[in-house]
Amino acid sequence: MRVLSLLCALFLFAVGCDDIGGSTSKEICDNQIDDDGDGLTDCDDPQCAGMCAANNVNNTGNTNNVNNTSSTAGDWHEEAAYQGAEERGTVSWPALTETSGIAFSRVNPGLIWLHNDSGDGPYVYAVTTDGSYLGRLDLDGVWAEDWEDIAVGTFQGAPAIFVGDFGDNPETRTDYQIHVIPEPEVDVEHGFGELAVDSFTTWEFTYGAAGPRNCEAMMVDPAGEIYLVEKALGTSASLWHLSPSAPQEAIYVGEIALGSSELVTAADLCEHGRNLVLATYSGLILYILPEDSDPSAAVDAEVNTVFEANLYQLEAVAFEPGTEDIWLISEGGNPRLYEFPHASD
Repeated sequence: MRVLSLLCALFLFAVGCDDIGGSTSKEICDNQIDDDGDGLTDCDDPQCAGMCAANNVNNTGNTNNVNNTSSTAGDWHEEAAYQGAEERGTVSWPALTETSGIAFSRVNPGLIWLHNDSGDGPYVYAVTTDGSYLGRLDLDGVWAEDWEDIAVGTFQGAPAIFVGDFGDNPETRTDYQIHVIPEPEVDVEHGFGELAVDSFTTWEFTYGAAGPRNCEAMMVDPAGEIYLVEKALGTSASLWHLSPSAPQEAIYVGEIALGSSELVTAADLCEHGRNLVLATYSGLILYILPEDSDPSAAVDAEVNTVFEANLYQLEAVAFEPGTEDIWLISEGGNPRLYEFPHASD
């Protein structure tokens, strides 16, 4: 296993949640604010126990400053050798304060879809690869309880945006949702403002007899099958499968080895389906899957590469279509976009 380091210095200032539609019930673990109103702040709040244990959080803000963009490119995979992280831009749109999902458009080249964590409305934001704001999609009639990840894949033979409303820190929800939106063609050059979306599919699902689960990571394979990765502190993470043919119940697949005690906060699958990446509060974990397999093969896969990153609450990661480049963005105001370019691109 090769380790690629992304060294970050944090110069931090306190921020709160975007309070659209009322206060959030989720504690942000390093802003010195009692976000959920239970009298406990940051790492004193039980909601933050896992994150604080995994990332030793004791900071007070949200600005990431990457000082090192070099890394060791090894020969650990015949096609995979990553260059150092490169900063691509800053997302300065004021509503994006708690970015929890990132996905590249399959219809609009150069467009990135983003969304906030809990506390925002049912909005999917669009930016360019340098962070410039383009507009947002508004899902008509949807209540965004705790959106945690986004992916772009295929549904009914056409490109679609998958948005996962399945965050559940206290593990008390009775059901979860995935919204599937036909991906629209928009004006990437001039922007498109606010676009109301009233034609989409919503799946409500549970984890069956396993009961409530807290999940923040989702990926869609080339066949349009959905896979979720549970967020629970440990040296492995539970993988669940949700099929569009039977979307009422997620089926347990097995455990993905993480190599160390981590909390999985995001996931993505490369367009060709072989490279799988997980985000944690301490960085990224890459797996190389066998040819002609699906993400369930990650249960038997070994950790291939670890990218160490000390970013403010890293909860979003994506592969760029047509490449094996990995992009990431953290939470907080004015978040920065970073790319790990693949050496072959």
